[in-house]
Amino acid sequence: MKKILTYILIVMIFLLACAGAFKLGSWLRLSDAVRNNVIRRELGTLINGQDISEKTFNIYYFGGSTMVGEPYNSRFSLPQLVSYMLNEKIGKRDIRYVNVAQPGRNLEYNVEHMKFILEHPQTFHASLCVIYSGHNEFIGYFISKNYVLDVDERSFFDRPLPIVGGYPAVIARYNRALTEANTLCREHQVSCIFSTVAGNYGNWEPNRSVFSGSEKDKNKFKHMIDQGIAARLSGNNAQAISYFRQALDISDTFAEAHYRLAQSYEALGAYAKAWEHYHQAVDYDQMPIRATRQQNDFIRRLPQDKRVAVVDIVQALRKKSRHGIIGSDLMIDGHHPNLEGYIEIAYLIAQHIYSMFQDGLELSVAKKEDVRSRFQIDKQMMFRVHISRGRWFTRTSTLRYEPSQRLESAQGHFMEAMKLDERRFEPYLGMAMCYFLKKDLPTANQYLSQAKARDNDSVREYMAEPWVKQVVDRANSRK
Repeated sequence: MKKILTYILIVMIFLLACAGAFKLGSWLRLSDAVRNNVIRRELGTLINGQDISEKTFNIYYFGGSTMVGEPYNSRFSLPQLVSYMLNEKIGKRDIRYVNVAQPGRNLEYNVEHMKFILEHPQTFHASLCVIYSGHNEFIGYFISKNYVLDVDERSFFDRPLPIVGGYPAVIARYNRALTEANTLCREHQVSCIFSTVAGNYGNWEPNRSVFSGSEKDKNKFKHMIDQGIAARLSGNNAQAISYFRQALDISDTFAEAHYRLAQSYEALGAYAKAWEHYHQAVDYDQMPIRATRQQNDFIRRLPQDKRVAVVDIVQALRKKSRHGIIGSDLMIDGHHPNLEGYIEIAYLIAQHIYSMFQDGLELSVAKKEDVRSRFQIDKQMMFRVHISRGRWFTRTSTLRYEPSQRLESAQGHFMEAMKLDERRFEPYLGMAMCYFLKKDLPTANQYLSQAKARDNDSVREYMAEPWVKQVVDRANSRK
């Protein structure tokens, strides 16, 4: 107990979502009047100087960090990419896009802003709303004082997250917000595109698995998992499947078992079965940062007509993915797309907009080279992307009992950043943090010295962050 109290750190899921979680917690406590004033100011800032009127085609986008364009920057986002694909026009009207999305925000937050926009048509002149939201639903509902962001506190048999209202209540809130958004668009006669929300299924392990079987069967369950892992490592995937299935007979909601079973099926070419169990690994993850199948099914069941359209991004990306399993070919981390993923998502949204307002005409898919040129996705931007994702993987490695795969991914990004610019301190500092988490002090300090030699002041500032200090202190305590 003393150990936990000493090292407790009130931090939420991952780098960008941390800020969003605390914002959401504060947002929920505001009165309606205060929230409306905040919304008015936020939206006023967003439309300021855009020359929005009834003569322009005004698209309002709602979502979280994916809609913002994470991990790229303000030069590149889904709304910008969609407008580029539409040649900045619908018919004779110039497109004005307003990106209401913010990292870490959930659907309820977005719908409140949508409601304000639709209830003030003389100010916002909404022509279309586009919603891509679902990954952030659980952020802000954790009792954070009971959550320790520390790899040493995670365990194979993990405990359920203390979610305010419970897991089903969060899903129910999402469905209510989705229903409200659909109702609002119809009442105010403004067209809306809803999109299913895609994540990395094949190459992102579940964060937390909770045992649902009998206490007396825990040892047997763990033995089956260990035997399955050993069989996979030896190349005997058929035997691995047998062990993992026996484990699931004991606890059928253990996310880790579903994920490892999916890997075995994929290795044997049973891709439909692999997809099913990858999906169940997402659905049973007890620290969710990816939209569940239940959420996407809510979206798919929305009534569609000329006013409301549903774009099934998940199914569309499956068709573009290897063996129909969305993974690192289209996702740069757990749920943010890479450049190819963003182009596919933007094209699908743009195509739906075009077909809704341009008499069913079709668009051509933008070429990757053209997108790189238009949005200046150069070496400098890619350096920042690799540093951002390296840090994202480093921090999220502590969400799992076994962090090696995420630390390996983090190191891969830092090494790519070094290739782009070996003079900068960030990749060396990132490598140092990976090795501090591995408790490899000699290698960590070697990289840290290289980082300091490049920019000692920036390194000192970074090392003063509470999370960083915790990691380094805990590594040093195990010398």
